[in-house]
Amino acid sequence: MRKLILTSVVLLAFAAGTSAQVNTPVSLYAGGALSMPSSEAFNAGWQMGYHGCAGVGWKAAPNLQVIGKMEYHHFFFDFADLLGIDGGATKMWVYGVDGRYSLGLPAVPLKPYVLGGVGLASISWSEFEGTSLAAAVLNDAMSESVTKMYFNIGAGLELKTVPGLSLFAQARWIRVATEGEAMSFVPVTLGVKLF
Repeated sequence: MRKLILTSVVLLAFAAGTSAQVNTPVSLYAGGALSMPSSEAFNAGWQMGYHGCAGVGWKAAPNLQVIGKMEYHHFFFDFADLLGIDGGATKMWVYGVDGRYSLGLPAVPLKPYVLGGVGLASISWSEFEGTSLAAAVLNDAMSESVTKMYFNIGAGLELKTVPGLSLFAQARWIRVATEGEAMSFVPVTLGVKLF
């Protein structure tokens, strides 16, 4: 997570150092906030967590941008205190491509948008720690790391603050094609867009 944040900060600082007045078809994104489990099985065992993301967008049409992105999501095990154990977090790296379509007029500073995309989600679990039998049983039940396809849909608002810099807030629904019941969750992201 620290590497993702540091890389995002360096990219944003480098981009800010270049002229903000340059009309470029490329945008840089960075953000993060909360991730909330939504599928029944996932919601039953894990609680709300956090995420960070970074992306590069390319203007494919006047209101359409194609964004390559990477994200890190971290969810906390829900019953750790009850069972007297630590660990068991779900960790997920997400790599994908989104299409983002703006619905506002060019001169209006506040623009709603919709987005959707696909990619790969690499999921792993941290081991449970503790001396109780519950930690050993749960560690045996956890599967190895897996990589699965996902898709996401969502909507958001972008506020242009100064030339070359915008703030955005968005919510998405992500569905990962895990075996059995698909894992789904809702990330709510606050972030910045350069260019």
